[in-house]
Amino acid sequence: MKTINNETKLSKSPSILSSKVDDEIILLSIKGSEYLGLNDIATRIWEILDKEISLGQLIDTLTSEYDIDAETCERETMELIDSLCTEELIILK
Repeated sequence: MKTINNETKLSKSPSILSSKVDDEIILLSIKGSEYLGLNDIATRIWEILDKEISLGQLIDTLTSEYDIDAETCERETMELIDSLCTEELIILK
């Protein structure tokens, strides 16, 4: 997997369908016919990824919207990004 840093650009994979159900987003992979439900914070991250954004910009946005310090936000966001990359739900540039 590509090394991820604050300059890495993130975007949604075009082969993923998503639908909002209540306060969550459900993702469906066209390739694997698998689905994944996102919690409220992961849903917000998915919404932010409507436009290509750097990891640093994503973390700045989240720390301004939520009561979380930058170090914790970066660690927890990286866990989600790693998972989304593993499942080929997002693209890194």
